[in-house]
Amino acid sequence: MGKTYLTSGEPDLPCASNLKTSFEGKSIFISGACGSLGSNLLRRLLDTSARRIVAFDINQSKLDDLERHLRDERLRPFLGDVRDARRLRRAIEGCDIILHCAALKIIPSCEYNPTEAIATNVLGSQNMIECAIDAEPEIVIGISSDKACAPLNLYGATKLCMEKLFTASNFFKGKRKTIFSCVRYGNVLGSSNSVIQLWKEQLKLGQPLAVTNPEMTRFSVTLDEAVDLVFRVASKAIGGEVFVPKLRAYGLQELIEAFKELSGRHVSIVRTGERPGEKLHEVLINEHEMRLAFYDGTDYVILPDTNFWATFGLQYDMHKMTSLNDSKKPYSSADAEKMTARELRELLARELVLDT
Repeated sequence: MGKTYLTSGEPDLPCASNLKTSFEGKSIFISGACGSLGSNLLRRLLDTSARRIVAFDINQSKLDDLERHLRDERLRPFLGDVRDARRLRRAIEGCDIILHCAALKIIPSCEYNPTEAIATNVLGSQNMIECAIDAEPEIVIGISSDKACAPLNLYGATKLCMEKLFTASNFFKGKRKTIFSCVRYGNVLGSSNSVIQLWKEQLKLGQPLAVTNPEMTRFSVTLDEAVDLVFRVASKAIGGEVFVPKLRAYGLQELIEAFKELSGRHVSIVRTGERPGEKLHEVLINEHEMRLAFYDGTDYVILPDTNFWATFGLQYDMHKMTSLNDSKKPYSSADAEKMTARELRELLARELVLDT
């Protein structure tokens, strides 16, 4: 696609109006379009000059809700499952950009139903890649997770497999134009199945707030920030990269205090302990990935192993990126700059409506 990386430094993040140009006149496909990220991508894309947006999801009821509420003639609701390659092939026909969000994400459920998690997250991603290679869109972006970084649970392992599949696709696609890249970020504050949604339900029912471990830290990322990341990558990816946003972090104890203050109630806490496969701190780039990690002025970029570059003709402008190879620590929420208590309260107030 003839793109180069951003110059190094500390530029302002692109605003929504600047990001619209990447989608002008394009036909865009979103798998998992009814999920938190997928539906927010869809709404933001409808605010661009995109020509057509295919919303692909297995959830018939939510797909119908999207169509009724959004009422845009460019929207194409497409009922289907990423496990079904034949259906997927028909759905992505004629699309220029593919955003692959579909996944089974609830960690305990994936542990209890491992074959289902593998069928959707790994084999479904493989279906997406193979169908895309045939359809030849410009770019396919896979949505990964911090759980893919040195995974401790099956969900993380399936996301790591997805990343590896996407990177390798740039090598076995032959002379086809399509490029494959991934984005990796942590828990989205306020998304479905997040701790905030759990606390809101418990607040309604008058139950104590369930807290795994107050000493945990997490990166702070909102749905808007996640959408901005995907938009940026759509305009600057070269192929084979895993993009990671530069984020601040917060402590779970500080998040609890901010939530309690905003609720305006006296709320008790019950400590439940970490779930199987849950980490005390999020890690977005581990120490082994640091030798291939760079900062492009806006985001961190994990490149494929250098052995692949010459063999498969990948070219990255190394003069416009800053290497992280000398870093002695992984990119972890334990060490990242922390949000203040006031900033957390403001973020919760802006992103969430507490039903008190």
